[in-house]
Amino acid sequence: MDPATLTDNDLSGLATAAYLVGRREEAVNALRRCFQIRMELGRTTDAVRCVFWLGMVFSTAGERAVAGGWMGRAQRLLDELDGDVVERGYLRILEMFGHIARGKFAAVAGCGADVTAYGRRFADADLLAMGLSSQGRVLLYQDAVPDGLALTRWCDA
Repeated sequence: MDPATLTDNDLSGLATAAYLVGRREEAVNALRRCFQIRMELGRTTDAVRCVFWLGMVFSTAGERAVAGGWMGRAQRLLDELDGDVVERGYLRILEMFGHIARGKFAAVAGCGADVTAYGRRFADADLLAMGLSSQGRVLLYQDAVPDGLALTRWCDA
């Protein structure tokens, strides 16, 4: 199949598959092309999803400056939209990763609470799981897990 004939959804799937088998550059190229197509189609929120994944790929590879550039682009796109959209919750995940890298756990907790709220408001299981997980991890990082929730108590149950 000619890569130029792939749809945005084809490219999104290709990016996921490429990333999962360790072909990071192919994933990035597919996501960039998917973003471009979605922007040309006027599907801004779908394009922001591509930007989110680009940010995640670069962030997890330690390329925080590049991830930050994509995050800025996503923020500018979201600023142009009226109303609240679920993609704002995904952007908070990228912000949260930045705070984690800098050890700013209070800010991580705030982002986690926001991500959880977006997950509940939009019935998005991925956001809800990420938000709740991050809130729990912050408690662990701060050694602030209440005694009643100690891991040994869960293991004994």
